[in-house]
Amino acid sequence: MVCPLTYRKHVRIPCNISIVLAAAILILPAILAKSALGSPVAQTGDRGIGMNDPYRSELFRVRGVPSITIHTLAGEIEVIRNPELQGVQVDLYVDHSFSFWSRSRSLDDYRIIFQQSGNQIVASVEDIRSGKRVHYPGSTNFTFIVQIPGDEASLNLRSINGDISVKGFSGNHYIQNHAGNLYLENVEGEVRAASTAGNIELLDSEGVLFANSISGSIYVKGAKGEIRLRSISGNVESRNISGTLVAASTSGNIYSDFRNVTQGIHLETVSGDLELIIPGRLGYSVDARGSEFDFQNLDLTIHNRDFRTEHTSFVLRDGTIPIHVSTVSGRIKIRER
Repeated sequence: MVCPLTYRKHVRIPCNISIVLAAAILILPAILAKSALGSPVAQTGDRGIGMNDPYRSELFRVRGVPSITIHTLAGEIEVIRNPELQGVQVDLYVDHSFSFWSRSRSLDDYRIIFQQSGNQIVASVEDIRSGKRVHYPGSTNFTFIVQIPGDEASLNLRSINGDISVKGFSGNHYIQNHAGNLYLENVEGEVRAASTAGNIELLDSEGVLFANSISGSIYVKGAKGEIRLRSISGNVESRNISGTLVAASTSGNIYSDFRNVTQGIHLETVSGDLELIIPGRLGYSVDARGSEFDFQNLDLTIHNRDFRTEHTSFVLRDGTIPIHVSTVSGRIKIRER
């Protein structure tokens, strides 16, 4: 920033006045920020959301497992554990940026809700003019950071445009956004993650796990349980997983690496390739449809099988676990560890 004193060679300003103006320029923004945003709080969160003081902050005390609903327009949502707290801490950060080519509006156009009923906590931002949770790009970002003392909570999180991050909770979780990525780590229970245009990352989680993206990719690592993954145009990748897997994509590739298989595997894509790695000690009944096959690593019971056809099936050992893999124009590769 250019100091006002540098303009002396163009405009004659008395020295004492210039000193007062310089001091006012330095002090005034701090005064305005303090009065508008409130008292400062400590920074939290692993993903390092860059914020100053919260616009609004509230501590909710609960007696049981909290059920938390957070809905925002544009902005991130981060949920983390903080065992030192005596309740659920919800902090709202507001970034109001002005743009000449966008519809910059005041906070009077938004309804900000913080409320509690028993163990149910709701914090949301709504557009008063439309009456819906919509967002005009380039105007105001509303970011929530939620801190929970225990490891049990049910989460309902939604952002129209922003990343959502959750780490270390068991319960029933529904997490959704339109644009932005979803990061879930060490979550348990029934988990439903959905994004229209963002990627989904699900790490070291267990339970009934659903992930659905239209144009984004899905990455799962170290998951256990019933796993269901779907993307329209993105790739679907799962590594070091245990349990049952149903994965589908229209134009993306599917890669799955199993540590243990329980009930079965179903992989399906239209124009993408499929690659599956399975434990060698188990028995499988394989049904495969595709344009090209690679089973060179497998110890097949039938050695003279012709794998050049579009459909083939075979049995490995006792054939207990069913595997169905299908692609219209892609390549299928199955190998054992």
